[in-house]
Amino acid sequence: MTGLFVDSQISSQGSEGDNDTHRGTYLASFSACTTQVAHLADVFSAITTLNPQALMIIKPSGIVVYSEYNHVSNVQLNVDPSLFSLFSFLVRDANDVVILSQEDLDVPTELRLGVDVSLISDAFASVAASSPSTKLKNPNNPANNHSDPVTCYFTYNGEGHPLVIEFEDNLMSEKIEFLTFYTDFAYPYDSLGDSEHEELVINHNQIQSELILKSDVFSNLLADLHQINTVELYIYLSNEARGLGKSKNSKIRFTDSQLNFISRGPIGHLKLIYPSERTILEKLVLYGKDPTKKYNMVPVNTSLISCYNFANFIKIFRAVKLSSKCKILKDLNGVLSIQLLCKNNILPTYAGTLITFHHLEVSSYLDEDFQKDQVETARNFNSIFDDENYEYATDANAKEIAIEEYQELDMEAEKTRLTYASFMNQPNSNSNGGKMADNNRGQEGLQKKRKREDKLDDNGKGIHTVGGAVEVPLFL
Repeated sequence: MTGLFVDSQISSQGSEGDNDTHRGTYLASFSACTTQVAHLADVFSAITTLNPQALMIIKPSGIVVYSEYNHVSNVQLNVDPSLFSLFSFLVRDANDVVILSQEDLDVPTELRLGVDVSLISDAFASVAASSPSTKLKNPNNPANNHSDPVTCYFTYNGEGHPLVIEFEDNLMSEKIEFLTFYTDFAYPYDSLGDSEHEELVINHNQIQSELILKSDVFSNLLADLHQINTVELYIYLSNEARGLGKSKNSKIRFTDSQLNFISRGPIGHLKLIYPSERTILEKLVLYGKDPTKKYNMVPVNTSLISCYNFANFIKIFRAVKLSSKCKILKDLNGVLSIQLLCKNNILPTYAGTLITFHHLEVSSYLDEDFQKDQVETARNFNSIFDDENYEYATDANAKEIAIEEYQELDMEAEKTRLTYASFMNQPNSNSNGGKMADNNRGQEGLQKKRKREDKLDDNGKGIHTVGGAVEVPLFL
């Protein structure tokens, strides 16, 4: 029995000793205030497509929200403190004294908590939808035109406490306590530089491709890929030097930047060509290993293709539509990083909120022999579409103007192009068989016309037939 029970005096002494040890601990707390409720509603909603639960990290440098899906995709949201009118991260000791200097290693520099970001997003979305600034103003009632912004307050007092978010305007105040919990998400940036752990983050020392796109064009392209039920998405990149004109022996060469999105789905393969204008495709650079230095990557002129599961890839659509600029990076390990900068039009001085998605390639080429074959594979896969017969027409009635500097001295005759005008203006055949066929068709038409007229006369009713079967040529 003595082994099961402890003397009350000993237990009280032990508790006093424990209290003495905890007197030197530090407690961190966070509080913030902002009126940018609509912007926070948008960015929180953009990351819920991956996983409703997330890891929130609060630092003096801002708020980070991280979430992942099946270890093949993750997303990170970075909110800068400049979005808030008040941003306070304080550390206190056991005597409730604020620690101004954090030279002591035991002083916490951040707060980590698990949250249900979908619930937080719904709360911000409902407040943003009902705020006076989002409603239409009534010009006949000037009293309703005055709209006070909704103020949002964040409060978190450390582990074991809820995340409190309060919305307040001139009419009412709403206070919501969100449950916080422990999450087993391994934050990948904690183990950067550790060779034993390979996390799903981009390796900036092994960048294979770099793109900068306009987000509005990119979002329209993703919407088209989604409408045709894309299963697998192939991204083809090329910056190879090509000859000017149709001749392969042209001495005038230029760098042809190509970004093609190839869809594989129920209808087969479909290629969407991203516009190559510099204002839309701002940057396209491909890198390869430096033969003189093993671990250096240098710009090269080559082709590259990568494959991704579109069901996971399309989860970036909401964030892309919200952003103003998109930067895409890919490394040699098959990790694709999509960085989206989301501006806030109401607060022009705000640098922007950064949303970063990471996706794992379906199949990556890690061996050098496979990487050499990948260039040829990319060319062959992209060549299943006959790009030489594609033409961009901005005016349907524009005449073809021959440009001498683009014409090469080749003896090949120009290929005839099948158009609707050529179909309608086909010359009649000069053969007798053709004339007889035309005459027979004419006689048959007259006989049918007489029969219809006789039938109308017999019925004695003024029935008029309009139109008939129309054959429209289909050009594939």
